Amino acid sequence: MRTLAPLFVLALVACDRKPPTDGDTADTSDTADTTDTTDTTDTTDTTDTTDTADTTDTTPALGTATTLAALRDGSAALPLGTLVRVTGVVTAVRDNKGFTLQSGGAAIFVYKGNGNTTPALGDEVEAVGGYAQYDGSSNTGDPAVSLAEVVVDSHFTTPTYPDSSITVLGAGTLPAPVAVTPADLADDAAAEALESVLVTVSDACPLVVLDDPNGPQAFGEFNAGVSGGDSVRVDNEFFNLPGATTGFAVGDSFTSFTGPLYYSFGAYKVAPRTAADGVGYTAGGAACP
Repeated sequence: MRTLAPLFVLALVACDRKPPTDGDTADTSDTADTTDTTDTTDTTDTTDTTDTADTTDTTPALGTATTLAALRDGSAALPLGTLVRVTGVVTAVRDNKGFTLQSGGAAIFVYKGNGNTTPALGDEVEAVGGYAQYDGSSNTGDPAVSLAEVVVDSHFTTPTYPDSSITVLGAGTLPAPVAVTPADLADDAAAEALESVLVTVSDACPLVVLDDPNGPQAFGEFNAGVSGGDSVRVDNEFFNLPGATTGFAVGDSFTSFTGPLYYSFGAYKVAPRTAADGVGYTAGGAACP
């Protein structure tokens, strides 16, 4: 019996050295690789669906889209007060009031007031505002004796246009001025068709300053023309040409005037934008070639 003890011990030792079955299950810790399922956090890429914010671009644009040509020639058939959306190139700017917007051979004055975007000369602009005919006391004047406008900031308490806006789209290309004579502008129908369009006024002879812009009821404006012929009214809506011309006086002459054809106080007027728009100034007047 004593000889059995060593065998019994050996058996126990043998049993102790047998690889534990628990150790095998430790290999199953490879199942920890299933934590790779945390890669499902890649689903956070679905936050890219925030691109759906681009769908805001699908918001319908405000205002009835029309062209300046259709608005000005009446073919758009839109009643006064309609919120319209037009695009064109800025041809003249008055910071505290508005600007002229032209596309092709049609143009309009955009009244913006003080609190809205002021674009720069040559900007391409989209303007949304009320279609109006401003006659000095209302936005619903007779087109024959009023200035066509897109009103972004109303002249009056009513009507107002809360959905109006001015958006600069980028740099545009200034249109070439339309060449006209004072006789052309003496025809009201022809002048109406060119209202707010960029023009250059000249004649066969230099245009002589006929009256003092500082005289009674002149309001800084003056007439210029050929003696005995038609004359053109030169406005200071965008720029004070007489004030910028040293020695300016009655009897002086200019070869031409360039600017939008503006309308106010019952008359069509060319409105220079800089001193460069009064070409060929001659003190005392130049002789007719």
